[in-house]
Order: sequence, then structure tokens, then C-alpha cells
Amino acid sequence: MYRKTIWRIKNTPTYLKRGYRRLMEYAVKLASYPYYLSNRKDHILLTVSLPVFKTSQTNWGDDVSLVLVEHLSGKQVIPYNRVLPSKPNFACIGSILTSRIDGKSIVWGSGAIASTHKMKHIPAKVLAVRGPLTRAYLTRQCIDCPEIFGDPALLFPYLYNPPIPQKKYRLGIICHHLELTDRKLIDRLNTFPDCLLIDIVNYGKWTGFIDQLYACDFIISSSLHGLIVADAYRVPNYWFCFSGKLVDDGFKFKDYFLSVNKPEITQPVFFNEAMSYEQILAYQQKWQPAKIDLRPLVEACPFLQDGSPLLAEKLMLE
Repeated sequence: MYRKTIWRIKNTPTYLKRGYRRLMEYAVKLASYPYYLSNRKDHILLTVSLPVFKTSQTNWGDDVSLVLVEHLSGKQVIPYNRVLPSKPNFACIGSILTSRIDGKSIVWGSGAIASTHKMKHIPAKVLAVRGPLTRAYLTRQCIDCPEIFGDPALLFPYLYNPPIPQKKYRLGIICHHLELTDRKLIDRLNTFPDCLLIDIVNYGKWTGFIDQLYACDFIISSSLHGLIVADAYRVPNYWFCFSGKLVDDGFKFKDYFLSVNKPEITQPVFFNEAMSYEQILAYQQKWQPAKIDLRPLVEACPFLQDGSPLLAEKLMLE
């Protein structure tokens, strides 16, 4: 019976699978609507790149947007894609401007995924974006955008300090979540000595990812937020590409690098089987700390006054 069930699922027409999925998504939103209505003053709706059904960890860079906004606002955060009505919502961490926002979205720190994709909806307001390339992308489509840049994940050091007194690993490797299924690649990376392979999907508590990253002398990452968090905690890092699964032009990486005054980084280091451990470690000497004034980003935050009034003061003291 099990085999018959699997056969039926595999042979179900694609249009029926999509229809069923949309029906289930609608049901989830309908079920959450009364809860949202009864508590709407105590919640914030956040646009995130998360599946409707999955409640477990998906990708640290996407998951952590909920955590950050909750800490800054002091309110419970509800993923906007799990709520039925079109209501005011916030877009923060992630390359979600093209695919996730709608006409009631307020953008604070989000970015575009590529320069060639056209916006499906014009947001209600743009307060800040990830970097200059995203701003240029928006202004080309006649969308007002201030010159306020910064990925909100750069604010994590003001909210959490890792309790690790010294470094434990010479090298930390963070693969993009699409690369984690390449068993041959993972096995090859695990052969390096004194190395920690940091899983951006199965990371445990959200602070665990930061703790592991902070325990390394040097980070190489094909995940953008691996690089951003490393910069935030001043851990030397470099942009690597470990496989051919990531075929875009690196728009989001270049966007971020421009925001932190690293215009010289325009492409990743392409990892190959012949690359030695020593060759990888040599890239640590090329790292430069991120240079960005985060005060304008914090001052533009639309929900800060309800959650973390001391954050602005911490930034002012730097």
C-alpha cells in the first residue's frame, strides 16, 4: 500500500499538486485569521521567505528575521504569508523585494535578488534597503528610496554577545543551503583539519549559529548571511562558491559589499578539488572590516521605539 501511495503522489499532475498546495495555504491563512484579529495590537506582521507549512528551521538568514524584529519591537512577530488579509506588514532581512512584498509592505533593510527582475508590487513605503544596487533597482522603477543602507542582521552584536572566550577552529565553512545536499562536496570539505562545517539549516537555537561562527579564526561562505554575520562580529571572512548550483550574477553580494565599503569584491573564489587548505587560509589576509554607519538604519526603524530604546544609545557611543 505504501508503494502504491508513493506511485500516486509521483504521478499526480503538476497542476493538481499546485492547486492542492494553494488550497492548503489558504486554509492555514484562514485558520490564523481569528487569532490575528483578536491580538492585532500586540503583533507585527513580517514578510519573510519561509514556507507556509514548515514551522521548523529553513535557513538561518531567512529564519532570523523573525527573531531580530521580535527583539527590536518587543512584540510577537507573525509571518505575513500565514495571514489571510492584506494588512500593513514589514520587510526586513532577505532578498525579498521582488517576490514577497505587496502594496502594503513597509521596507526596512531588504534587498533585491537581481537587477533584471521586475517588481510585482510597489511597496507602501521604503525606509532603508540593503545596499546601493537595490536602491538603484527601485529608483529605475520610479519607487522612492532614501540613501539609507544596511542589512539589519548587522545589528545582532548589539543584541547578543557570544559567550566564547577564545577561538576553537582555524577555519569555518558555511555552505549555501542548496549546496548542503551535495554529499561529495560536504565529504571533501570535512577533510580539512581544524575546520568546522557550520550548517545554516540545522543550526539548533538561532544563537548557536553565531556561537559556531564566532569560534572560528576565519570564515569562508557561499551564504550571504554567513558573510554578513561574520562582518558584524568582526570575524575575518571571504566569499566562496563551492558548487555550480548558485548560477546568479551575485547581485545581492555586490549590493551588500557596496553598503559596507568593499567595492573591490565583485566575484567569489571558486572552490575546486585541487585547492589546498593553505590556499584557502591565505584569503584571510585579503579581508577588510565592514565600514558602515548603522545609526541611520536604526533611526529609520519603524518599530524600534516599542522594543529596544537602548540600541540607538549604544550606536551613538561608538
